[in-house]
Amino acid sequence: NDTSFGTMWGMHNTGQSGGTVDADIDAPEAWDITRGSSDVVVGMVDSGINLAHTDINDNIWVNPFEIAGNGIDDEGNGFIDDINGWDFWGNAVGDGVGDSNPTDQNGHGTHTGGTVGAEGNNSSAVTGVNQAVKMMVMKIGGSGSSVSLADAVSSMNYLADMRNRGVNIRVSNHSWGGGGFSASMNTAIANHAALGIVFVAAAGNGGADLVGDNNDTTPFYPASYAQPNVISVGNHTRTSTRATSSNFGLTSVDLFAPGTAILSTSLAGGTVSFDGTSMASPHVAGAVAMGFNVHTGSDYATVRNAVLAGVDPVAGFAANSVTGGRLNVNNMLERLVFNLNAGVLTVTGTISADKIVLNFDGVNVSATVGPTSGATSRTKTYPLATVTSIVVNGGNSADTIEITNTRPATPLTVNGGAGTDTISIIETHATSPVTIAPSADNDIVQVNATGVGTAQAIFGAIHLLGSLSIASGGLATMALNGSNVLRTNALSLTGTGTLDMTNNDLIVDYSGGTQLPAVQALINSARASGAWTGSGITSSAAKNASPANTSLAAIEASDFDALYGAAAPFSGQSVDATAVLVKYTYYGDTDFNGVVDFDDYSRADAGFNNNRTGWLNGDADGNGIVDFDDYSLIDLAFNTQVGTL
Repeated sequence: NDTSFGTMWGMHNTGQSGGTVDADIDAPEAWDITRGSSDVVVGMVDSGINLAHTDINDNIWVNPFEIAGNGIDDEGNGFIDDINGWDFWGNAVGDGVGDSNPTDQNGHGTHTGGTVGAEGNNSSAVTGVNQAVKMMVMKIGGSGSSVSLADAVSSMNYLADMRNRGVNIRVSNHSWGGGGFSASMNTAIANHAALGIVFVAAAGNGGADLVGDNNDTTPFYPASYAQPNVISVGNHTRTSTRATSSNFGLTSVDLFAPGTAILSTSLAGGTVSFDGTSMASPHVAGAVAMGFNVHTGSDYATVRNAVLAGVDPVAGFAANSVTGGRLNVNNMLERLVFNLNAGVLTVTGTISADKIVLNFDGVNVSATVGPTSGATSRTKTYPLATVTSIVVNGGNSADTIEITNTRPATPLTVNGGAGTDTISIIETHATSPVTIAPSADNDIVQVNATGVGTAQAIFGAIHLLGSLSIASGGLATMALNGSNVLRTNALSLTGTGTLDMTNNDLIVDYSGGTQLPAVQALINSARASGAWTGSGITSSAAKNASPANTSLAAIEASDFDALYGAAAPFSGQSVDATAVLVKYTYYGDTDFNGVVDFDDYSRADAGFNNNRTGWLNGDADGNGIVDFDDYSLIDLAFNTQVGTL
């Protein structure tokens, strides 16, 4: 609803002012996937930005390490009160000593900043490609048209330092250029590549004749630096033709983006229209930042490749650019969210809270990604014949992931990602369980969530869950290993729902009243007098053991603390007193040390003689008393044990 959006042909070309319909970056379509995120920071290396502009001020980066106005270099990076970035140019006419106020004096940087990240859908003026990004302001020019190469290098070094300090800078925009090759700038760009930062640069606007030059034969820096993280951007018009002034190059200009008659934020506080590759470059920089809203890994190549592979091909650009196309942000995002490569289908959520749904109909698999609230979502469908395996990656937020009707020979792995995710496995084929990757984010996992049909899940390594619920017909299995750990704050098994710990350990880290009786009852139900054929908390390893000398043992963490001290870890995990510890071990290993010895017999004797109950006192079969049946199990384990469990 931005008041001037109808004029912004580069975002959405309806043919306005003689344009070609859809000769744009498909911004509205891309915004159905993500509108951006404040978690991603763009370094704006330009003439500064009007920090008070009401359509851009909320998207200016604020230094989390610095206290404004105290005159102290709080984070120790050599810059005092660098709240929004730094003015390397200085507010004099020429190059100065620099200061902490990177406010624009020219208007160029405010315009490019608005294209990258003006606030969107706020009933005001224009919108940026990335409506929720944060922009770190690097001022390298004053009121005139000149910029300082030395200041640009200093800006690059500043960005690298802040990236090393934990600021999520993933792309920088460079709508400037001229001069020869600079070894120091080349090194700075290479350093950014090592840090996973993409370098987006304007390809240039020709010489004094305003006719575009061939950058293959006449390099234009910084766009022409031969570093793998560089994206060089040419200017296309509203009719999808190369602007006459735009530089080009079959091997040196990567793609074209809207750059003629581009409306964006102005120095005076309103809007203004500018032309040039300077206007094209920030379209790409904003898109790259959106790409890192999906791909949160440390590498830059995944996003850069998606930008270049996702272009709309244009015949007239084939001989003038590496890709032969123009920027399409929607295509780029779809390649990052839905990626089928060599039979592996990867579906990835964004940094924002998503709902990811996979559904199998026997012939196809459909994947849907959209916000957890609201109707907008994106669905892609793939023939199962083309898919050999599937990986679902949640974003860096609280996602909801639903899996329905898996099919044989299509392994599926769910990575919840950062944030507390809800992973709901509604139904699976008997031979196609869902593998849930290790997580430490208190995810909520529901197996056979509807209680209809059957569903299976496999856990491996270390899982720290908020809750695990397994409804009737559901089965969750810890992969056979011996050192895997499942830790959950809440555990619910209903009907025939079953948790198979195999030969691994379980921690139920409860709040409130003790959960030991409930956990012991679930073990007893599954143990079925030693046959291990019931539902509940079971162990297929104990069922298959020969001789049948192992079981699942449960004690209170407070009793474990009494044995080994409050600081002692259980299965590598720190535990407080309010937890139930379940260990796969030998019958009679009362003290949880992995063997049966005379100390265990002593505890069993005390339990027998004093009518005590519980595993700690020798109740090996969990029936509530210590009797000769328990001694039989303990004797079997004592005489047949091999090694420590």
